[in-house]
Amino acid sequence: MRYHYEPFNGTDEQWAAYVALHNKAWPDFPTTESEARHEAARWNRDFVKERFLMTRDGLPLGHGTWCEPYWAPRAGKYHLDWFVDPDSGNGADAALGEFLVELVRPLSPETLESDAREDQTERLVWLAERGFTPVKQYNCSELSVAEFDEGPFAEKCARAVSNGLRVISVSEIRATYDDWLDRLYALNCALVVDLPAPDPVVPEPRESFAARFERPGHD
Repeated sequence: MRYHYEPFNGTDEQWAAYVALHNKAWPDFPTTESEARHEAARWNRDFVKERFLMTRDGLPLGHGTWCEPYWAPRAGKYHLDWFVDPDSGNGADAALGEFLVELVRPLSPETLESDAREDQTERLVWLAERGFTPVKQYNCSELSVAEFDEGPFAEKCARAVSNGLRVISVSEIRATYDDWLDRLYALNCALVVDLPAPDPVVPEPRESFAARFERPGHD
């Protein structure tokens, strides 16, 4: 099959294609065009990032990215990320992965990193055949709020409240503290450096962190 790869320049058509592909590939983590544009604008411009759309016969089939990971930078280290339409057929996911690897090959990378879910069988095989090895695992937990029984936790919650602990929204924090952003950024910096990771995690710039709170619907 012949695939075409076009640079992602942020046209309206490309954003619409990106959101449609993302939501089809990741139905558990849907996004909107406004959210996707906002996240793209937050990227740390001190680090290189290139995006591409994969098409076949003019139809968008996938989206791929290679970048210098600003969250855990190291010389010669690059991050690859991609997804394809689940209905695109066998070979599309591997083809997009190969395209990204060939893009960074002239940079003589020391380390390539990527992510995969346990149910992405084709991706896992492709990664293993090229020498990728698992170094970190993310576990997801879900809670059915409607069925959650608060009773067993009532005593612990009361104890926390009596010790002055509260769970409040960003809106409440903004209304309470004039320096709310400085407080949250300091907390974020203290927390992220303690995250387990193959390479030390570096806090994002304050400007990028502040932009999180401009995201549509963020409270």
